[in-house]
Amino acid sequence: MPKPIYQIVAVARNGVIGLNRKLPWRIPEEWDYFISTTSGGVMVMGRVCAEEFGQGMTDRDMLAITHDTDFSLPGFLVGHSLKEALEMAQASPQPGPIWICGGEQIYQETFDISSRLYISFIQREFDGDTYFPEDWRETFPHELSRQDYATAEVPYSVCIYGKEPEKV
Repeated sequence: MPKPIYQIVAVARNGVIGLNRKLPWRIPEEWDYFISTTSGGVMVMGRVCAEEFGQGMTDRDMLAITHDTDFSLPGFLVGHSLKEALEMAQASPQPGPIWICGGEQIYQETFDISSRLYISFIQREFDGDTYFPEDWRETFPHELSRQDYATAEVPYSVCIYGKEPEKV
């Protein structure tokens, strides 16, 4: 049985997901949520996101997508196309789902094959140069769960959206 494919992202009020190849905010609690949620799965991301992440983690497989055949990063497997990366992710011994972790183009290209969107709404606008695709609600119209958080940095909400109105 194939692994499910989910997307996970944190998005500012104005749609920003990145600035200068990095997250434009630092919210430790939200980062902890991201790390714990993706544990045991396979994280798939573009090269820029992989470089920002910096190194692999032992409790999950991590895959970077790049056309650069010389690219390598400690702790990451490398796929040279989205198709190849997803085949590698499906073959992973990790029991959890496949997590699409960015960037902007990878999110857009995997809307059709992803069944859920785990999205943290950061309740503030940030300067940025990378945005989450605006049409995501057309693909994931059903809010399955929501939890609101107030932190010292900025409030945020963690939501799960799906293509169908299922229970989480």
